[in-house]
Amino acid sequence: MDHLTTDNPDKLIRSLVINEAEAKDVRTLFDLYLTHGNLRLVEEQAKRQGIRSKRRQNTKGRSTGGAPLSRGQIHHMLTNPIYKGDIRHKDKTYPGQHEAIVTAEPWEKVQTKLQEVSAKARGRGQHLTASTLPTHGILKGKLFDETGDRLTPSHTKSKGTYHRYYVSNRLISGGKDTSAWRIPADQLEQCITSAIAGYITSAAKALTLIKAPTSEEIEKVKHLAEHIVNQLENRSAQLVTALLKKATLHKGKLELELSADHLRAALQTEVDRLPDDLIHFAVPITLRKRGVEAKLIAGELQKKPDQTLLAALSKAETWIEQLKAGVLIAEIAAAHNCNVSYIRKRIQLAFLAPDLKLAILEGRQPIDLTLEKLTSSLMPRGWSDQRRRFKYSSP
Repeated sequence: MDHLTTDNPDKLIRSLVINEAEAKDVRTLFDLYLTHGNLRLVEEQAKRQGIRSKRRQNTKGRSTGGAPLSRGQIHHMLTNPIYKGDIRHKDKTYPGQHEAIVTAEPWEKVQTKLQEVSAKARGRGQHLTASTLPTHGILKGKLFDETGDRLTPSHTKSKGTYHRYYVSNRLISGGKDTSAWRIPADQLEQCITSAIAGYITSAAKALTLIKAPTSEEIEKVKHLAEHIVNQLENRSAQLVTALLKKATLHKGKLELELSADHLRAALQTEVDRLPDDLIHFAVPITLRKRGVEAKLIAGELQKKPDQTLLAALSKAETWIEQLKAGVLIAEIAAAHNCNVSYIRKRIQLAFLAPDLKLAILEGRQPIDLTLEKLTSSLMPRGWSDQRRRFKYSSP
């Protein structure tokens, strides 16, 4: 996209002039990335908002461009220093003579986010060591118990495996207190993620996400809510951290407070359009203690079926029937606009043990049994092997 031209009233000076109409698209892309932190999601939103590459015509009269932006194009734009008022020459940048399209603060925030995502991607597949183990959790600084004590991320190592926890500060400081908590981090993070997703889904169905929505706003907000929930169900740690302002643990419930600013941004509305009671809610949980260590027991929150898992299971069953009918797997992939490897990963769900399928249908599967976990590697053929891998015991 060409948002800057070399036109200038003074013919002796060759400088860049902002194309205001298209510069607006650049700022929108920066705002979208700050909101979602994911290039794929920005690509989807940009396409939905009609942001396209600049149409050009060459000397032969042939037109190019005018198509939706690819992730590569978006990444190039987000990292191009020309938009913050600089000029790049080889591997260095210099102050330009043109005005910045994007101010310094959002520019730096986007670069930081991009670097964090890049570092995370490079770290995939590495063995956890003391140097690579994340010492922070997505709930860091946001989690408290009923006494007001903060719970801090911590970890232990047992038989070569690291285990993450959230631990009451009064235990870390060396004290002994039977009322203190030590809770498995994965369980608690998944619980809170599911709670927020379920809450937003329910509020969207009840049309209570914004005050007095118009008929046009109803569909827009529903769509945005679905987008938020999809990100949460796909384990977007950044979104959970952004949406959650505070979580307080009690023995029978979990009180959550959402960030009004981030919720407003995600719903593309104003803060004063959010209902007064929207950002505070509570969900029932059971924490069973053994000494100071607690185990999160599935309560009403976990009994709600995972819609992402249900949809994936249904598709897998359909694809198996199509294969039996003689449809080629490449044809199935083409019909769903994806590659064959994607179909091969997801179709494994059709071979799950019957009791595991029933547990998913009823929402009784283990709290950490996600779609990603089920499809990240080759599924065992034996049903008993599946139960062992996914730590499931039939009731």
